[in-house]
Amino acid sequence: MSWIHIETEWGCEDGKLVATARASFDPSQSWWRNTRGNVWGGPGERVSSTQAQQDARRSVLELDMQLLDHEQIHFDIAEVTARKIRARFAELKNACEEAGGTDQIGPMIVKADRELQEEQERYDRETGHGVNARVQDQWKQKVRALLN
Repeated sequence: MSWIHIETEWGCEDGKLVATARASFDPSQSWWRNTRGNVWGGPGERVSSTQAQQDARRSVLELDMQLLDHEQIHFDIAEVTARKIRARFAELKNACEEAGGTDQIGPMIVKADRELQEEQERYDRETGHGVNARVQDQWKQKVRALLN
């Protein structure tokens, strides 16, 4: 579980909108549970150099890398949203010149956050939380294209 959030700030300075939006990740609120043990074996398990144990460790590492890749794409999806918000801020650069011109920013952020959550849920659902490698790769290519 990765704690990913879009941080936004905005205000008026000299009649112009000054605003920021960035995707952030908080490792202190993120976690993962590996029910297979870890690369060094289970608690109290002695590790030998048998091929079966090496293969099991390699398999665990591959699954861990697959999970990491999946979680990184969650962050990338958030970055796509942050870029959309920044683009919208750029369109509103003169919002401070008119009464109530910044009133639309709060609802725009709420809408973007709701869309982000829906996209994150769709990503998890379609990829089986990263288990479906084919669909995972499709999402990876899609998100990369959006970031370029």
